[in-house]
Amino acid sequence: MENLFQNKVIHGNVLDVIKTIPDNTADMIITSPPYWGLRDYNLPDTVFGNNYDCDHIWQEENHFLHRGSSVSKKLTAGVMNNEQASSNICSKCGAWKGQLGQEPDPRMYIDNLLEIFNECKRVVKDSGSVWVNLGDSYSANRSYQVDGTKQCQTSQPKVKQPQCKNYGIKPKSLIGIPDRFKIAMIDNGWICRNEIIWHKPNQMPSSAQDRFTVDFEKLYFFTKNEKYYFEQQLEESEWAKLDKRAETGATLGKKGSQGIYAQNESGKYRKDKMRNMRCVWSINTKPLKEAHFAVYPEQLIEVPIISCCPENGLVLDIFFGSGTTGVVAKKLKRNYLGIDLNLSYIEDIAIKRIEKATT
Repeated sequence: MENLFQNKVIHGNVLDVIKTIPDNTADMIITSPPYWGLRDYNLPDTVFGNNYDCDHIWQEENHFLHRGSSVSKKLTAGVMNNEQASSNICSKCGAWKGQLGQEPDPRMYIDNLLEIFNECKRVVKDSGSVWVNLGDSYSANRSYQVDGTKQCQTSQPKVKQPQCKNYGIKPKSLIGIPDRFKIAMIDNGWICRNEIIWHKPNQMPSSAQDRFTVDFEKLYFFTKNEKYYFEQQLEESEWAKLDKRAETGATLGKKGSQGIYAQNESGKYRKDKMRNMRCVWSINTKPLKEAHFAVYPEQLIEVPIISCCPENGLVLDIFFGSGTTGVVAKKLKRNYLGIDLNLSYIEDIAIKRIEKATT
């Protein structure tokens, strides 16, 4: 492994940087892309569309960022999450220029993610895996929020938001971003091994009174091939504590009895009263005092890294952000490689956090 791609954070556009990384470099990729329509990070635009030979002619279209019911109203990089942004579409080839997550249509967002993860398929080893954390949001047609009406307050937009456009999703409906992404990845040749439910016991209350409060996000586990590196993870089995066969072993029996067909998924009882880890992980969110609003907790990615990256292997995070992936990788005796477009996140938050965690 060249030092150029080990324990470093590369500043730049993910589509440009990842093309400089050799094939089969990373043992695993774990990341959380910017969620669709959440906020403007005030960063340079990226050109999506795979047509690099086109002499683009950009047409500008004004729109407003999507706002789900649970979206924070905090300022991010000086831009409110409902402020006006630009959507530039090439009139010749249909390419789009903008920040990932600010596409005027959620389907375009999924297409742009696929363009990125197509490059990830080349960079990750044949025995490797890709883990992606994504959250969902609600369609919210606020066409009544126009200038001159009492509903339009200072903090709200004065023209129609993108939800007011007809892209086939009714107001108040979940858009289904994670599910759309999962299906698109499978259709694109990835193997989806698990859909992890990240349950958040400390989820903030919701003001909605006509639905249930959403207290989870999804974490997807993809592989390139049927055979891949994986170290089984176990958890304590509450059921085994009450079953004496966990100590004495199972007895053979006919189908339907309490014999062999009642055994656990490994075909035998474990005398240590452990079982294969399940897919619902209850992990509290963790605040970060530094100015970053999209941080997953260290505990969420510890199990994926332990199970899918060998010691001294390489973990790649293509949206490095605050550097949590690097912090956890070094604590677990793995190497990391990060990519991020925000230089201040790299220099002011991520690098300092990693240095503090490893000293």
